[in-house]
This record gives sequence, C-alpha cells and structure tokens, in this order.
Amino acid sequence: MLRIINQLKQKVFVFGGYSIDKTTFKFIRENLPEGSRILEFGSGYSTKKLLKHYKVISIEDNPRWAKVYNSKRHKVFHVPITNGWYNVNMVEIIFKTRYADLILIDGPIGEFRKNLPILLFKDVKCPVIFDDTNRIDDFKKMIEFCNKLGFTPMIFHNKQKSWTWCIKDNK
Repeated sequence: MLRIINQLKQKVFVFGGYSIDKTTFKFIRENLPEGSRILEFGSGYSTKKLLKHYKVISIEDNPRWAKVYNSKRHKVFHVPITNGWYNVNMVEIIFKTRYADLILIDGPIGEFRKNLPILLFKDVKCPVIFDDTNRIDDFKKMIEFCNKLGFTPMIFHNKQKSWTWCIKDNK
C-alpha cells in the first residue's frame, strides 16, 4: 500500500481527464481568496494543486486516494459508496462539523453522481462547482440541484469538458 501511495504522489500532474481542468483551477484561484477552505467530493491530482493555496477537506471513497496527500492543510474522510453515492450519514456529520468557502463536486467517479442526494445540501450557502457537466447525467443533476436549492449556474465549456459554478440566489 505504501508503494502505491508513493507512486501516486510521484506521478506528473495533468489538469483535465479525471481532475478539474486548468480553467477551473484558474477560476478558483481568481475567485476564492488564498487560505479559504474547499470541501471536495473526490480527491486526486488537482487536490495537490489546490493544497498549495487552500485548506482542503476531501470526501473520498477510494482508500488509495484517501491516504495520498495527508498534511496539516488537508483532512481526508474515507466515505464508502452506499446506495449509489457517498454514505449520506457520514457526509451529514462532515457537513455539521466542517465549514467550507467552496464545495467542489468531482466525485464519485463514473455514474454515481447522478445519485447525489440534493436535499443533503439544503443548508449550503457557499458556491458549488460541478465538474464534468458535459456528461448528460451530471448536467441534469446540476440543473436539478440549482433549481431545488436556489442556485444560479454559470456553465463553462472548453475543448475537453464543461464545468459549472453555482452561486446561491439572494432571495
């Protein structure tokens, strides 16, 4: 296990693919003050880049990634997939005990995001980024999230994929 963790740490970082892309990272840097706290669903290569500027709380279902970037600025919660999404009871506890200036939804991997329990986010007031909204199920879930919880989406497209910045309406 230690060998796998060291291999993951050594890999060359590439924006895009499973990670957020370079435009998403740049947008976060331009819109979120240094030292802010990010709660991310799914951790990976972009976590390493975010940790250079922010405190990051990661909710991760893959035990391999849950041990990769441990530091004072990074708290990782290994939360297994239960009923098609991260264990809701565990996520509720994290929401109650941790605050965030930004939520980044870039996990779980694959089609599990279509099972995101929207009402779990009913008390969220900070901006939320949905990665991979070029995928139809992720796009539909983001629209449903924004409509039900009173967020306004700003959709960004590039060559590889799309992502969406959602901000709470001031009503």
